Amino acid sequence: MFCDITWHPAGDPSNLEKPTSSMKMAAVMLHYCLLETMLHITCYNQTKETMKLYLDRAKSLGIRNLLALRGGIIF
Repeated sequence: MFCDITWHPAGDPSNLEKPTSSMKMAAVMLHYCLLETMLHITCYNQTKETMKLYLDRAKSLGIRNLLALRGGIIF
């Protein structure tokens, strides 16, 4: 079994203080529920520095499975 968590920019996805942030949910699934977890992370409209911060944060939480999506503007 495994779990996919979708990154949603509107929900402050990297904020570890918010229990509903994508990164926090992925960490809980991985460590509390003991499920292999893949975090889908959106790279659209992000700087290299911001992406490095997100990736470092995921690594520090033990999240190793990431699906990096370029994405695009939805009209």
